[in-house]
Amino acid sequence: MDFQQRLANPRERVYLPELFAEVVKQKSTKAKSDLLTAYAKKNAEHYETLRDFIQCTFHPAVVMDLPDTEPPYETTFPDYNLAPNTLHKVFKRVPYFVKGHSKYIAEKVKREKLYIQTLESLYKPDAELFLMVKDKRIDQAKYRGLTEKLFRETFPELLPGKEDAPKQTGS
Repeated sequence: MDFQQRLANPRERVYLPELFAEVVKQKSTKAKSDLLTAYAKKNAEHYETLRDFIQCTFHPAVVMDLPDTEPPYETTFPDYNLAPNTLHKVFKRVPYFVKGHSKYIAEKVKREKLYIQTLESLYKPDAELFLMVKDKRIDQAKYRGLTEKLFRETFPELLPGKEDAPKQTGS
């Protein structure tokens, strides 16, 4: 079954890393945008996962209070179905890592331990995307052409305009 058939099948689950791998194969910005839109329209869970990824990665107010380096973690699940977590579920944990949020975990060791546990509960491609969220960038070596500009043009309602972005202040 090719990707378009999987996307059209209402019973078929398509994961974000699979979508992004397919998007980078597209030649034109319009084809990339159309694929992202089709994914978002598939069902509420797909839309929410894509929305959360976009907002957590590119919204200037979402900055995770975690070390800049990649934490030591190991994920050994052979596929999505055997991993206990999905990106859809773990995006609900992001407030625990964002300073200033009411759910923020102030204790550094506890916060970082939860982040590592979260990564370890994901299938490797999902964990890699969650690391990109923390770093607020998409690895262009892996997902060439998947940019903030593409997401802003495809889903302008999900992010503030550049001029509306809150100013970052030192802490």
